[in-house]
Amino acid sequence: MKQIALLYPYSVPWIGDFILGVVDYARKHGDWDILTIPPVLNGTGEIAMSLSNLQGWPGDGVITAIANAAQIKIVESLRIPCVNLSGAMHTPRIPTVLLDNYAAGRLAAEHLLKCGFRRLAYHGIKKLKYSELRRQGFVDCAREAGVAVEVFDRSAARASMSWPQCNSDMVPWLKTLKTPIGIMALHDYRARAVITECQRLGMAVPHDVAVIGVDNDVTVCEYSRPTLSSVNRNGFRQGYEAARVLDRLMAGEVVGENPVLIPPNCVVARKSTETIAVENSHVANVVRYMHEHLGDLFGIKHVLRLVPVSRRRLEEQFQRFMQCTPYEYLSSIRVEKAKQLLLEPRPKKIKEIAKICGFSNPLQFRIVFKRHTGQSPRQFASLRGE
Repeated sequence: MKQIALLYPYSVPWIGDFILGVVDYARKHGDWDILTIPPVLNGTGEIAMSLSNLQGWPGDGVITAIANAAQIKIVESLRIPCVNLSGAMHTPRIPTVLLDNYAAGRLAAEHLLKCGFRRLAYHGIKKLKYSELRRQGFVDCAREAGVAVEVFDRSAARASMSWPQCNSDMVPWLKTLKTPIGIMALHDYRARAVITECQRLGMAVPHDVAVIGVDNDVTVCEYSRPTLSSVNRNGFRQGYEAARVLDRLMAGEVVGENPVLIPPNCVVARKSTETIAVENSHVANVVRYMHEHLGDLFGIKHVLRLVPVSRRRLEEQFQRFMQCTPYEYLSSIRVEKAKQLLLEPRPKKIKEIAKICGFSNPLQFRIVFKRHTGQSPRQFASLRGE
């Protein structure tokens, strides 16, 4: 039986999914005894586990989050295989498995563009590699759609700062933004702060400012007012792939220096982006109807009754304002809804998901889903959105 240490420096919900992914791989492919302790154990009489605690530990492998050069030295001194799960810094000598942060930025931009926004902004933190990558993906996707992005990167907060101080430097920037606008923050905690400061300034969320974060931390997203839309990072698959890489290292295989990137699997849309920011009234009416009647059986012929224009004219307007046809837009929002349902802890049956998402039957659902994702619904759900 192999002894594996799983060290994580923060207690956030996606870490729970990450651990489940590691455990799932271990059950299927290896006989592992996994040692893991939460990073904060105040009041228990115990100490939290860290890399320095592993000196002299007779283990076989480590999965951890490396944040600085000192930790790299500790890992190298342990002389056992190690996999890094953090994107805080480049670790060429230590294999890394992490979220594809560039793709997360693109996915957030795509979501806001589907809401009709032609003004976008990004709020990040300086000198964080993953913030830079998320910003770049967001900016590139927006630029491809002909949309410019306002960027505000602040310095990392210090422990001595109060909560108002942590957010005060954002306010002058927010005041300069023209509305309506869609804002991506590098993670849910910054996104929640953006919502708070927008509301203090009298900017309505989501109608003046729509906000989206990353991580889908339900302890933040579901208790924000309005609830917060977020890019789901797919912690389960990250854990599964990290375990796979560690297993290869322990078998003596050579693993390349390039990080293994795990694509985010969907945007979990909530109230903070529930708005239609389309300047064309015909397109706005059709898009609003599609969202409000997503589970109904209807096609493009039906929505043409809502507007006094021909199908060709409506398609031209959609291409101009949404960069797609009405059919493509309707299919994409139905597939995104299906993704969310497939990723639930206890997902519904395929037949039921098809009905909820407005597909006439499970076969049509499978065909459209595979056209958009390259996978069948069951394949998508097998690793929670591989």
